[in-house]
Amino acid sequence: MPLDFILNGQGSGEVADRLLENGGDPCVLRPWRGKDKRHYVVNRVGTDDEGKAIYKVFLTNTPATLRKDEWIRFDDVVVRTARAELRLWNDLNAAGLTYGGFDGMGVTVIQHQSMTDAGSADLSMDGMRRAQRDRPHFDLVNLPLPIAHADFGFPTREILTSRNRGTPLDDTMVEQSTRKVSEIIERLTIGSYPTYSYGGGTIYGLINHPQRITKTLTAPTTGGWTPQKTVGEVLDMIQKLQDKFFNGPYGLYYSSNWTQYMDNDYQVYYSGETLRTRLAKIDGIQFIRKLDYLPTTGATFRIVIVQLTSTVIQAVTGMRLTTLQWDSHGGMYKNFKVMGIMVPRLKANTDLNIGIADGSGT
Repeated sequence: MPLDFILNGQGSGEVADRLLENGGDPCVLRPWRGKDKRHYVVNRVGTDDEGKAIYKVFLTNTPATLRKDEWIRFDDVVVRTARAELRLWNDLNAAGLTYGGFDGMGVTVIQHQSMTDAGSADLSMDGMRRAQRDRPHFDLVNLPLPIAHADFGFPTREILTSRNRGTPLDDTMVEQSTRKVSEIIERLTIGSYPTYSYGGGTIYGLINHPQRITKTLTAPTTGGWTPQKTVGEVLDMIQKLQDKFFNGPYGLYYSSNWTQYMDNDYQVYYSGETLRTRLAKIDGIQFIRKLDYLPTTGATFRIVIVQLTSTVIQAVTGMRLTTLQWDSHGGMYKNFKVMGIMVPRLKANTDLNIGIADGSGT
């Protein structure tokens, strides 16, 4: 693989050099062959008044293998596969809990501030009483921006054979690579992937953040369990969040082994109400979702409640999932890489509190 590393502004390998020459813009590694037999590439040429990137099509001397429709087919597979895998990530985007608009390839760490409350207000008839004027305490928190990526490739002969037969390239490897990358991103956000540390910061998820509220749940496989017991424990989790001034709105997530209990009758003498529909009636809960990557090791039943505000969690996107291509073996092999810079940012305040409640039981 030509791309070895980029260190201190110096590239080792042809691919690294090309990225550096183009400001880290991955589009340089997405050339296509036009119907006129010429080769084209899209490059970032600047930003508009709102800071959004402006792109322009250029002719290039870089030999292109894929046609434009083949790139479109690959990109469609990436988008479709990622949408199915990134359930928690997509919820954050749908709620507007996002942070982006910057070049993730040129940034390895971003920062945010946590702060305490700034004093208090007072009440008087003349307005001259001195209110408390404590200055807020600020802490800087670093967040690493690693690249999640997976590789695949085709021999040039296989690409030529598919064209001679008039059949599209097999996109199975694109789908599998996208699924692997999406799984890392989703598990990082959930917290079921090992924590990643770099540059003085650590990436945490919902169930491995050290400041989250924890709760022992009664597993539905325990003798004497009833749906009402789970409702009471969920209400207790919400109360603990509100005791720390995290008042919602909330998203409730559960592990896959809860499914048969979520959708069963809530009470034997009253059909039509399920545990799911009963939990959905709790004030502040916006939705209830199953997360496939919530761990169930050791027959663990898990329920996680998170406050859906940017003061608690954000989906940080430095680069959306994209596919890059370069040659090796004298052009006889076409290398591809699905990659993205997409990490969760969880924010605890300086009182060491965060709006996440993590319940589990066996």
